[in-house]
Formats: sequence, structure tokens, C-alpha cells
Amino acid sequence: GLSFDTKRKAVRKLCAKFGTIVSVRRYVQGAPRRADISFSSASELKAALEGLQDTELEGRKLKAVITPVQEEAVEKKKKGKGKGK
Repeated sequence: GLSFDTKRKAVRKLCAKFGTIVSVRRYVQGAPRRADISFSSASELKAALEGLQDTELEGRKLKAVITPVQEEAVEKKKKGKGKGK
């Protein structure tokens, strides 16, 4: 996990050597402390996964894994006005 003090800029700098980064999202609340990094191609992602295994950033050992893509929630179509009639 990442340190509470680790900034997105530090994560981006560490991962930039593997390819073009599309986005970096940093999550701190609760455990595990993590960052989701999106690359522009699958080959860059694969290189980052292999290159980041057991790497240290600011004194903390990193673990690189692929996270599943979350699907958008589908809104239900509302019926009526909610008056029970």
C-alpha cells in the first residue's frame, strides 16, 4: 500500500517510464491505500505490471495488480408520482 503522504505526482513519475499515462486516481481513505493508473495501451500496462512488482515508493513496498473495470449503474425508470395509487 501507499503511504498516506504519497502524492499522485510521485506515482505518475514512477509509472511514466512504462508508457503514456492517461490518468492517476489516488485513494487514501481506509485500507488498502492505493492508486489506479490507466495507460494508453495494453502493452504499456503489461510492462508496468511486470516492472512495478515489489518496487518501493517512499519506503513502502508496492503491489501491482489489474483491477476490474466497474460498470456504470443503470438508472431505473420511475413509474408514477409515488402516491401509491
